[in-house]
Amino acid sequence: SFLKLTYSKFLMMEEILQAGYNVLFLDADVVLWEDPRPVLAGYTADLVWQKEVPGGNKRGPPEPNQTTWEHPCHFTAPNTGVWYARSNLRSVHFMQAAQKLVTRRRKQDKKK
Repeated sequence: SFLKLTYSKFLMMEEILQAGYNVLFLDADVVLWEDPRPVLAGYTADLVWQKEVPGGNKRGPPEPNQTTWEHPCHFTAPNTGVWYARSNLRSVHFMQAAQKLVTRRRKQDKKK
């Protein structure tokens, strides 16, 4: 199921982060046209991800000076197929919390 796959992603990222490595995680269907490292080096955040837009982006690509796509409902859940995480305790705790959240969601879905 999707939730089982999502859980596996968070678990794998946690293990790599705990080993002391930064993680750039991309699903197999993601294409990079350039080396992302220079862009990622400019971020000071511990975690960077692609914003999820339910149903795809219905408004088309962003304008040249626009840095993000805004969905009318302002839904800002992370897309679990595109992540960058710096190896530190905050990132590890985030991955652990995400695993717990997914586990709770899977249990709720099984009760339905």
